[in-house]
Amino acid sequence: MLNDAVRKMERGNNSYRVLLGDADGEDAELFNLALSDCQAFALAHRASSVAELVNYLAGTGKFVRGSDFCAPDVVLLDLNFSGPSSGFEVLKWIQSQATRLFRVVVLSAGGGEKERERAYALGADGFVTKPRSVGEMIGVLTRIEGWLRNSAIEEADEFCAA
Repeated sequence: MLNDAVRKMERGNNSYRVLLGDADGEDAELFNLALSDCQAFALAHRASSVAELVNYLAGTGKFVRGSDFCAPDVVLLDLNFSGPSSGFEVLKWIQSQATRLFRVVVLSAGGGEKERERAYALGADGFVTKPRSVGEMIGVLTRIEGWLRNSAIEEADEFCAA
């Protein structure tokens, strides 16, 4: 398993690579606008379906691992990605994998306690209420950046609940 120092060297520009799971594009627009103020992040890929996201993480289909493939450091996952409970299905798939070298932060419109508990039980590293503005997205990304810089991938600590 790669340690954090090796992964930082692979990044080269010190940007955390983000895989955004966003079916409708609304989160992607906020994220793209927030990126101009958050130089610590770079969009590796935006998946618009559960199948696309899983293929990207598995390195299958059109995402077969190659020199141009950028493994993510963090996955921002809309809880209702491609329909109700689809985010939980993605978390179950991630949890079933032998290893993972990325963090998962769930974005939820509702942010209910039951959803949060279920997401953490399925291996989410963080859970935040879905930002509604560029300013809120910048705030979320800033919190994620601080958390990533101060945690190792082997640690099983929770990020935040908002």
